[in-house]
Amino acid sequence: MEFIAGCRNKIEMTDLQRFFQICTYLHVTATISQVAFQLMESFYLSHGLTLPDALIAATAIEHDLTLYTRNTRHFRMIPELEISQPY
Repeated sequence: MEFIAGCRNKIEMTDLQRFFQICTYLHVTATISQVAFQLMESFYLSHGLTLPDALIAATAIEHDLTLYTRNTRHFRMIPELEISQPY
């Protein structure tokens, strides 16, 4: 949903829909929800971690994935999360 909120016009929405057709989806599981909850407890007050970012981080942690983001400051306080800037 964050991607959709970033679309500024119908052309970008169409491009996004094409992109989503080739994506692999990772569903939020009970374990991911629990990890996200723990992350919120640890980092909401101190770093302003939001629920969407907690779910994104928890999903990457549970699937042992590197999180590629231009917003590394949103995630750098999470020690078990590997993050990288894509460009």
